Amino acid sequence: MTASPTTRRKIAPAATMVIALLGSLALLFTFVTQVAAAAPPRGTDEVRASVLAQLEESPHLTATSEHGKIIPDTLEIIDETPDGVVAFAFLTTTEALGIGVQDSQGGSFGLSAPGQKTHLLKVSNAGNVYELAVRRSGSGNGYEHTFTAE
Repeated sequence: MTASPTTRRKIAPAATMVIALLGSLALLFTFVTQVAAAAPPRGTDEVRASVLAQLEESPHLTATSEHGKIIPDTLEIIDETPDGVVAFAFLTTTEALGIGVQDSQGGSFGLSAPGQKTHLLKVSNAGNVYELAVRRSGSGNGYEHTFTAE
């Protein structure tokens, strides 16, 4: 049994729309999955609090220093190795970019000149060498980075 030409003319556009809708949903799902996979780990609150406490105790990050004070909301744990080494980045009140590495032995951080958007840090701690390069993306708190542990 075949459908009449009138029925085919009514069904064809509906079928095309359904296929187009399913295709767009598949593309949306793929996009969301890729964005979620590419997002840097935020780190646990415990690790973030530990790093923040270390930074706030630093004599290099005071209101009177040339680099200013850390802005706590900008602190981001940008990478973490399986053995607990944490890489982080933050901004200060003078727009200096701070980056650092913290492991079980302690930590180290460096500050860029105010307004500079990139910074490189190489740390040697207890026989391990860590290299962190961070670039501030845009005018917000987003960071692009590479982190290697040897």
